[in-house]
Amino acid sequence: MKILYLAFLILFSGLATAAPKTCVDYVDFLRLHHVNGMFTKYKTYSKTIIKLNEFQNIHLSSSFKSAGGVTGTYNKSDFVISQFVEVASQKLEDRANSSEVEDELYSALHKFTNGELVTVRKDILDVMVQILAEAYVEVSAGTSGLVDYQSLLAALTSQLDGCSRTVVVAHSQGNFFANIAVAELYSNYRFPGGWALSDYPMLGIMSIANPADNVGGSVSDIYNNLMGHITNNGDLVMALVQLTLGSIPANFDSGVLNGLGHGIVDDYLGLEPQAQFIANEIISIANEMTPMPLFNQHSISSSAFDSFGASRKSQILDLKFSRSGPYRYTSVPESVIDGFTNADSHGRFFNSEIRDVYPYERIE
Repeated sequence: MKILYLAFLILFSGLATAAPKTCVDYVDFLRLHHVNGMFTKYKTYSKTIIKLNEFQNIHLSSSFKSAGGVTGTYNKSDFVISQFVEVASQKLEDRANSSEVEDELYSALHKFTNGELVTVRKDILDVMVQILAEAYVEVSAGTSGLVDYQSLLAALTSQLDGCSRTVVVAHSQGNFFANIAVAELYSNYRFPGGWALSDYPMLGIMSIANPADNVGGSVSDIYNNLMGHITNNGDLVMALVQLTLGSIPANFDSGVLNGLGHGIVDDYLGLEPQAQFIANEIISIANEMTPMPLFNQHSISSSAFDSFGASRKSQILDLKFSRSGPYRYTSVPESVIDGFTNADSHGRFFNSEIRDVYPYERIE
C-alpha cells in the first residue's frame, strides 16, 4: 500500500508544475523568427535579418523588450526552385512570339530567380508576372517533407523552450512552411513544465506577401487573433497569384511600386507606412498571447503562499497557495502586481487588494 501511495504522488505531483524560473522570466519578451521566400540568396536573407533587427529596435522595443536578436530559418527550397524554373521556362517558351521577346523574358526570369530588381517594359512585365504566378501555383504545395521545413520546426521548438512570445515573420513562399510548422506545434508542443501550447498560445505569424489562402494553416480559425498579414496592392506577383491560386487578397494600399513590388525589405519593411502597419500587427499578436503557468517565478516566505509569478503585459498574477495549490488571477493591473511583489505581508496585501476583486481560476 505504501508503494502504491508513493507511486501516486510521483505520478500526479508533476501535473501542476510551473515552467522553470529561467524560462518564465522571459514571458513578457518578444522574439521574431524569419522565414524567407523562394529565390532568396543567403546574402539577401542575412540582410533581411539585419533589417528585422533594426525594425524591432525602432518599432517594437517600446512595447516589448527583445528576447535576443532576430533569428531565422534559411529556406533554400532548392527542389522547389528547380521545379519552378523548369515550369516557368516552359511557359515562357510557349508565350514568346519572337526570339527577341523570348530573350527578354529569359533575362527577366534570370533576374527574378537571382533576387535582382526586374526592370522591363510593361508588356514584357505583364507576361512575366503571369508566367511567374502560374508557375508558383503549380509548385507551391508539398513542403512538410523538406529539410527546410524540419529545420524551421526545430528552430521554433527551441524558441518556445525559452518561453518568450514568438512571432514568425514569413515572406512569400515561406508562408507555406510557417503555416504547417505553427499548426504542428499547436498540435504537439509542450512548454517546459508540461503545459500545452494549445492551452497557452505564445506563437503567432506575421505574414508578408502571402500566397496561401490563410495565415496559420489548419489552426487559423482557432488562433486568428495571433495571425497578421500584409500584402501590397502594388505587389504584382501576389496580384496574379491571388487571381490564380485564390490566396489572401491585398490589404494595403501601396500604389505603384518599383519592379515587381514583392521584396520584403524594399517594398515592405523598408517603407515606413508598411513598416508601421507590420509593427502594429505584431504588437497586437503579442498582446493576445497567454503565458504558461508562472507560479515558479518567485519563492516567498509567507504562511499563505509558497511562490508566485506574473506577466505584466498580460495582467496575469499566478499564486501558489500553501494549502490549496496554484491559481491564476487575470486583469490585474501592473500597479497591483508591483504592490504584491513588494509587499511586507503578501497575505495581507492579497486579502485587501486582490481577493474577491479580480477574476481567477484554479490551474489544473
